[in-house]
Amino acid sequence: MAKISLVVGNGLSISFGNQSGISHNFDSQQPLNWNVICPTTGDLLIDNLPSLKRLWQKNISKPHFEIFGFALDKFYCNLIGLDSFKTTLEARHFLTIAFSEYSLLQSSKLNIDWTWFQWLELHKSEIKGALSFNYDLLLESTFDKLGVMDKIHAGVGSNAIYCLYLQGIKAMNQKTALFVMINTPRRMDAS
Repeated sequence: MAKISLVVGNGLSISFGNQSGISHNFDSQQPLNWNVICPTTGDLLIDNLPSLKRLWQKNISKPHFEIFGFALDKFYCNLIGLDSFKTTLEARHFLTIAFSEYSLLQSSKLNIDWTWFQWLELHKSEIKGALSFNYDLLLESTFDKLGVMDKIHAGVGSNAIYCLYLQGIKAMNQKTALFVMINTPRRMDAS
């Protein structure tokens, strides 16, 4: 009988990163340090996002997710000469591509030796639901590898169809989709 619901945060990714060795090059708390390649130019992605890069350079000692929060602060962006709308779009773009690559790397390294994989496998018949607050797809990839993804009810926030579509094409996970939906400034059409 199903009786476990999971709420997963960054600890799951940190555990996996430490056990798989990917945390040496990919600290999930500092994605701006990752060498993410721009799909169209082949250069570093951050070099193609000038507003985000400038925001990062002005706040180099700050935690990265605090920097992403600054992108949403219109007053702060104005103060340092940035357009908050453009900076937020660049932050969203960076997070989407960076964590898509990160999720692919995690998926390629996912194996049955990981402690949490073993625990989830042991308890998979008891798991009723799961909610991930991570930008990566580690929990979803683990459920998929265990063959239980269709049996687990995953929390996807307010726009389930949009989030499930993005997850289905492996573009992003729930948290990233919610960041995109909630934090993308909307401009009124003047017509």
